Amino acid sequence: MMKNNILLLLFKFFILLNSALILRPFCSVAADLSYEAAIDRLIENGSYIATKEGRDIFSHNADQRLIPASIWKIATATAALDTLGRDYFFKTEFFEDSDCNLYIRGHGDPALISEEINLIFQAIKQKGVSEINNIYLDSSRFETAQAAPGISRSL
Repeated sequence: MMKNNILLLLFKFFILLNSALILRPFCSVAADLSYEAAIDRLIENGSYIATKEGRDIFSHNADQRLIPASIWKIATATAALDTLGRDYFFKTEFFEDSDCNLYIRGHGDPALISEEINLIFQAIKQKGVSEINNIYLDSSRFETAQAAPGISRSL
């Protein structure tokens, strides 16, 4: 019991120490600069906060055109789960032609990461494929000319 209390105390001290070390540069920035200059230095791109009713509380670089943040991945994943369901699997199709070319047609699988691709190529090799001349990615399932709000063009 005493050992657990000591470990908990050390953990709390470690958290407090790290918090102080992390916040120190921000405190000195705020002390040396005006409020607006401190925000410019701390918020590199932009920020916007509004009430539930849509009344602006805070905005910084609100008119600057930016690529949407990665936070949108959470909203996209939530919408996909609600729409497709928990048991839905994205498919990825593989084709070969007589010239030993490999064609890969993806359907948006967010779990298709490099480690999975490595496993797929190992499985292809085990099936007896020993030569691949070219690999072609078929992106015909996706619209290529997409523009995110706030920018003229995005990938």
